[in-house]
Amino acid sequence: MNARQEATKLLRETKQTGISVDLNAIANHLGVKLWEVDMAPFEARGVKTSGILYYDGKEYIIFINREAAPNRKRFTIAHEIGHYVLFKEKQAADNNAVLDYVLYRVDDYDFYSVSDKAEEKAANVFAAELLMPIDPLKKLWKEGVHTIPVLAAKFSVSTEAMRIRVSNCFNELEA
Repeated sequence: MNARQEATKLLRETKQTGISVDLNAIANHLGVKLWEVDMAPFEARGVKTSGILYYDGKEYIIFINREAAPNRKRFTIAHEIGHYVLFKEKQAADNNAVLDYVLYRVDDYDFYSVSDKAEEKAANVFAAELLMPIDPLKKLWKEGVHTIPVLAAKFSVSTEAMRIRVSNCFNELEA
């Protein structure tokens, strides 16, 4: 299954059918803990850290930057859940943490390997589908809701995340 399919499957499993997805319910379903923390100790190369998926050998914890805006926190949590769903076996085998930075476009991360960039992109696709599922987005689009800030508010995401989502899914929305 690809990232979009995995996100859709998780939404079905957790009976998340509304526009604003309950990420706490999803994390609880997966057995992943959510902690808001000061990210200063985790910052690397002068880039603010947005979130971390950490595996301690027994359980997974998502650390979220407590200083981030609420919609940023939502995307970070969804993104880290994407890492968990898509790559948890690899991470457990590596026994490491996945640090994600505030920047949205992974092309800006010159310190990621090629495989890490692919994982970051997959986690972003997963997060976009989890927070802005295509079917409710299509429904609103067909009803004439085309304004990015309005759509972003309805889905509780940033305008930047919604702009990227609409851009990536424009052909599906227009179909």
